Formats: sequence, structure tokens, C-alpha cells
Amino acid sequence: MEKIKKAKLHYGWIIFGTCFLMVFCTLGFCSSTKGLFLAPATADTGLPRSMFSLGDCCRYVTVAFLNMSFGKLVEKFGPRKLVVAGFIFLGASMTTYSLSSTVLGFCLGGVLLGCGMAFTTTTIVGYFVEKWFTKSKGTIMGIILAANGLGSAVAAQILSPIIESGVHGWRTGYRTSGIIVVCVGVLVCLLLRNKPEDMKLEPLGQNGKVKESDLNDWMGREFSEIRKKPQFWMTLLCCLMYGLIIQSYSGCSSAHFRDVGLDAKLIANILSLHSIFLFIAKTSTGFLFDRFGLRTVLIFSSLCVVGAVSILYAVGPDSVKLPYLYAVVSAFGLPIETIMMPLLTRDMFGVRSYAKIMGIIVGVVQLGMCFGSIFTNAWFDRFGSYKMIFNIFAVATIVITIVMNLLITDAHTDRKKYKKEQKLLKQKNN
Repeated sequence: MEKIKKAKLHYGWIIFGTCFLMVFCTLGFCSSTKGLFLAPATADTGLPRSMFSLGDCCRYVTVAFLNMSFGKLVEKFGPRKLVVAGFIFLGASMTTYSLSSTVLGFCLGGVLLGCGMAFTTTTIVGYFVEKWFTKSKGTIMGIILAANGLGSAVAAQILSPIIESGVHGWRTGYRTSGIIVVCVGVLVCLLLRNKPEDMKLEPLGQNGKVKESDLNDWMGREFSEIRKKPQFWMTLLCCLMYGLIIQSYSGCSSAHFRDVGLDAKLIANILSLHSIFLFIAKTSTGFLFDRFGLRTVLIFSSLCVVGAVSILYAVGPDSVKLPYLYAVVSAFGLPIETIMMPLLTRDMFGVRSYAKIMGIIVGVVQLGMCFGSIFTNAWFDRFGSYKMIFNIFAVATIVITIVMNLLITDAHTDRKKYKKEQKLLKQKNN
């Protein structure tokens, strides 16, 4: 039997850094800055915003479909091959967007973007963290996904001047993103490894060993049993609504600021500040989850969502402090749709069917994003403003958060019941 290698620098830290770089690039340059493209692209092509947002709809439907099949895909191909495919799709999507002038073109770009995002962001990162680390997984996930904030801060400063350089500047912006993504993708794919065992290593943990409590504290029930529970379907519905609301306000915020009369340079600065605080928010969300648990973090983030949409409703052409306040508050609401989903999966349903359930939950959130994008922009086309929908989102978020807390209570009760069942079964067998 071969001995496990003991390396001075565990390769898990290389995986950590590589995943950080991957999220920095993919979410930073291909997703978080999309609001910068909305107004100039629709002005140049003459497309209504609701039609332009069909591309986002195609993206989220694609991500949802692929995430719901994530368990089977990762088992068949392995995570590294999926990441390689993801970067290829992202490069193709940015190129397609830059050449598009019709709804069909933007929809094709959205499908390609969805394929890329499905294999390079939240779900795949959650899988790598689950395989390579044995403790503080919330903190690790938070730091990695927080790279989105830094990436979008950098991307906003690079892409905003390019987009605003002329009528067709947005096309050059997409091409610039594509070049950056492909270059970073080559490095990421060279460094990633599927699992520690491939390198004769143990998962990274205290003294290189896996604590029994880390893996067996909440194994969870079989998926065949979980899917029969109404609580599971209610959780999916709440996640769908979170995705719809958060995507709606975050996706249209830059365009809304422009609509109410804020300067383009100010909007870019707000987006950069928002991105920096997003880094802080995601890092602290993972840490707070490890320290205080799912319920506390979910309530706090939900209150920030309510605060963000309320600020968007109140902001006007003469607002100076409110846009910057939005940059801070909204950042602490966004982790619900990213880092919180893998953590919620593990906390409520355990690790037994982790990959399958996480894929479904993240997929449902993406469906919510799809509906949110097209619904909110259709609202704008109909009423000429996003304002009233922000009030609706505030009330809906409060209701959803109350329901989610009841579901968390039920899940924790089921966990205690499961432990008692296992203890009695063990005593019976002995």
C-alpha cells in the first residue's frame, strides 16, 4: 500500500488559489459587469431591454439545466474537464455577444455563457472545496467566491472606459473580456486537479487528517427520501424567489442609475466600490456561517436585500450618498444566491447526496435569475421605470425569509431525529 505524501505546501492551497483566480475572472469579467452593457448595447442595436434580456434568460435556463445534471456530469467527466469546457464556452460567448445585433445573437451568446458559468463558478467551486478541504468550508467558500467582488472591481475600471469610448464601444468591451478569460483559463486548467487521491494526498484539514465529526455529523438522508418531503420543494421555491429578486435588482441597478440621471463615471465608481464590498461580504458570510450558522447569516443577508431595493427606489438625480450606500448594502445581500446555496445544501440536507441536491438548488436559483431578468426589464418597457417593482421585492423578501427560517427549523429537527435513529440502530446492531 502506497504511503500518503506529506508535502510542505499542501496542494489544496494551490486548488484554493486556482479557484479564486477562476472566479475572479469568470464572474468578474463575464457576469458582474453586465449592467454596464445593458443601456449602450440596447441604444446601439435598437432592441428593447426586455428583448435584450432574453439573452440572460437563455443563460440562466442553460445554467439551471446543467446544474441539475451536475451530479451525473461530474461523475462521468470529472471536475477538471468540465472547467476546461467552461472556459472554452466563455470565450465563445464573449465573441458571440460582440458580433450580435439581433435577439437571436444575444440568445446564442447567453446559451454559451450559461454553459461556461455552469462549469466555472459556484457549483464546481463547491465540489472542489468539498473534496479538498475538511474544515472551515464556509470560510473557504466565502473567500473563493468573494473573488467575484475584486474581479468585477477591476473589470469595471477596465471595461467602462472601453464601453463609453464610442457607439460601438460595448462590442470592444466584450472582445476584451473574451481575451482575458481565455488567457486566464489556460493557467487555471493547467493547475487544477480533480481530487487529493489523484496526487496521493489526503484532504487538507487539521494535521492532514479528516475529523470524523466533519464528515459524519450530518450525513443526511437518501435523495429518494428527501425528494418526497414537501419541505424540500418549499426550499426550492424560496431559492427560486431569492434568485429572481436578487438578480432583478442587481442586474438593473447600473441601468437604473443611468436612467435617473447619474454620471457614467460615477456609476463605474459605484460598481467598483460595490465589488470591493462584495469581496468583504462573501468572505465574512462564510466566516459567519462557520461561527453562527445558516439562520443568522440568511436573516442578515435578507435584510440587506430589503435595504438595497429600498435605496434604489429612493435614489434620484441629485443623490450623492445614497448610491454609495447602495454599493455597500447590496453587496451583503448578494451572497444569498452564490455562497449560501452550497452551504444551505450541506446544512439542511447533509453530505450524502450533496452534489445532486446542490446542483438542483443552484439550478433553481438560476431559473429564478432567468425569470427575474426578463420580468424586470419587461416591467421597465411597460412603465418606463423600475421603481415600483423595488417596493414589491422588499415585501416579498421579508415573506420568503420568514418561510425559509421555518424550513431551517424543520431541517434541524429532522437532523436530530436522524441522529437518534442512527444511534438506536447502532445499539440494536451491537
